[in-house]
Amino acid sequence: MFLTVIIPLIVLPCSLLAISCNFEVDFCEWEEKETDNLQWIRDNGSDLWKYSPMYDHTLNGKGYYLFIHNSSALLPNQAARLTTTLQTATSANQCLSFWYHMYGPKIGTLSLKVQQQGQPEELLWTKTGTQGNQWRWAFHTIAPQNKHFQLMFEGSPGAGIGDIALDDVSVVGGECEVQGLCSFEANICQYTSPGMLRWNRLVGNMSNRPVTDHTTETAEGHFMLADTSAGNLQSGEPLLLVSPVQEPVVAGACLQFWFQMNGDHPGNNFQPRPCLPL
Repeated sequence: MFLTVIIPLIVLPCSLLAISCNFEVDFCEWEEKETDNLQWIRDNGSDLWKYSPMYDHTLNGKGYYLFIHNSSALLPNQAARLTTTLQTATSANQCLSFWYHMYGPKIGTLSLKVQQQGQPEELLWTKTGTQGNQWRWAFHTIAPQNKHFQLMFEGSPGAGIGDIALDDVSVVGGECEVQGLCSFEANICQYTSPGMLRWNRLVGNMSNRPVTDHTTETAEGHFMLADTSAGNLQSGEPLLLVSPVQEPVVAGACLQFWFQMNGDHPGNNFQPRPCLPL
């Protein structure tokens, strides 16, 4: 007589750390959800469209990334989803970072969401509109989740023409560290401009200004501008843009910025200088 033993197969939730992926081999722990014939495509630039990345972020060459191709045939409310497998409940903060590429006129929205079992979706991060023809870094702290949950990237290209791409998703333990980067897109990042004449946060829609900003490479992007024309500023008078008080540094730090000086006599001595707190 033979004894039959039945072993049940149980699919257990995965650890959040397992979803780190550079998409060089496959989708890793991410699952592509096709919606209305719109989907995330894994490619290495071989099927290059006008607005898709010319190279991936990982290898800066013929490596693979995920992208959504937009066309005028799509409807504004169409979206493609990339979701994790079911994740185990967590008890501590974890930092999710990723690189994204959003380029093209009137490109739509890329969003990061989380959904616990039996609960509605929660929006964690979102970006809308063209961000220039380059890879950009984003991060968000995933708070502790008291139930099994899924993370999801949702790409909605919109009615314009362009592509949304994603690469190098990474998860590490702990809260995401605040980065010392200010694009002036949302606000002036606690910078101040003391005095009667000040730096102003503007967009490029008037003369003697950059046509586009550096961040989004569009006329809708923001930058800080100092009007140094002779009728506005006396010779030798400075216009200061002062950062918030910074933490002490031991090994030094690198300050990087983009600038443009326009007009017949825009002035000189444009340079950053350290200030001591009062």
